[in-house]
Amino acid sequence: MQHIRGLRHVRSAALAATAGLIASACAFSADSEQDSLATVEEPIIAGVAANGAKLNAIGSIGYVYVDPYTEAPYYYPYCSGSLIGKQTVLTAKHCIQFFASDYNYGLKTVFAVGPNSAAPERLVEVVEVQGAPGDVGGFVGFGHDVGVMYLGEKVTDLTPVKLGTLKPQDLGKKFIEIGYGVRDNAYNYGTRRTGNATLRATSGKVFEIIFGSFERFKSWFQTGSPGTEALFQTGPVGPAAFLPLARSLYEAPGVAVGVGGAGGETSEPPSGGKGGSAPAGGAGPVPEGGSDGGGYDPDAWLRDIYDNTLLDAGYEAVIGGAKGDAQACYGDSGSPVIRADANGNLVAYGVISGGIGSSQLICDYGGVDAVFGPDVLAFLQTAKQWVDPCKGLSVAGKCSGKVAQRCTSPLEGPRRLVKFNCGSLGQVCAIQPDGSAGCSDP
Repeated sequence: MQHIRGLRHVRSAALAATAGLIASACAFSADSEQDSLATVEEPIIAGVAANGAKLNAIGSIGYVYVDPYTEAPYYYPYCSGSLIGKQTVLTAKHCIQFFASDYNYGLKTVFAVGPNSAAPERLVEVVEVQGAPGDVGGFVGFGHDVGVMYLGEKVTDLTPVKLGTLKPQDLGKKFIEIGYGVRDNAYNYGTRRTGNATLRATSGKVFEIIFGSFERFKSWFQTGSPGTEALFQTGPVGPAAFLPLARSLYEAPGVAVGVGGAGGETSEPPSGGKGGSAPAGGAGPVPEGGSDGGGYDPDAWLRDIYDNTLLDAGYEAVIGGAKGDAQACYGDSGSPVIRADANGNLVAYGVISGGIGSSQLICDYGGVDAVFGPDVLAFLQTAKQWVDPCKGLSVAGKCSGKVAQRCTSPLEGPRRLVKFNCGSLGQVCAIQPDGSAGCSDP
């Protein structure tokens, strides 16, 4: 297995909390049963292997970097997604934020098919992204944390995941999570795994749902454990997005495209500590000082977080953390929360979004996931029918007689087709020295 060094994408993203334990979420796919080396996805803590072609509509999302010296391409996964239309991939909104900047760096965003992120069976280029309506608030600070990526070509040999909405009678029922990323405290990751996750609540106080009482929440915040005894002291901890791992925590190794391998390198886990932004409705930045005379009442501040960190009813849900549940973690962002219908079709009811950790586990207590409220469902129903306005035309474009035609780049706003008749300037269309179509003298 080859790895690239020196390409570092450590970016802050959607920290929705008060301190330093962060988790991330990433995806799934399927067909072969190979060991894989990922950079960010999470194979679900306490899950089981998930192989088979039926899952191939669920894949990882990442970018391809071409080494300028060897010209070898390397695939770096950072999130997960699921195909919901021939050219539409469902993911978390906080996963689409890198698209334009990656393009600016010369990186290609792709949807990877296959269970092994070290040796993807296929890479399909992403040409456009779009977030669901509602950008304010939410547990991870992205409002309704649902987004889509549009592919540059149709995928016709995979069965898209269907869309569903939660019902009151679903409370207490088991759903399914699938992912590739961190699966234990040793930061092992890369193989696709799956596990159950219980729908615990669709409204209410997040930390009351998770911990049951303010005293247990306070103990968790102070020690990393809701009980009186922690395995080890972590210092103050807080909630955060299940972030794209390689982009938010530490530099992770890339994977040479098409090259398989077993295992991967591990890195030191991120350090905890005070500070950070609070989730929407929360108490804001951690105040300076403390009970030793720093000028604020820590219990009142924690109580404010406990009472005011609320689920966005209809658009967020606490999923997982019940007895027998598996646990999503770093790199699982965008993974669908699914069940199979009576006909065996995979139905997505939400996407993995954010959560917290503990002194026992890097990611713990389930998570706060984004689900499909009315506005988001309407957005997705339209998005899954997306048709490329450029019909596969590149940014460089082509000449059609005297007319120069090209597609706009991700740095030029929404994807659209551009046409200009060079004849209106008394010129002709010709391929320019940089390879693009443009106007030149006859």
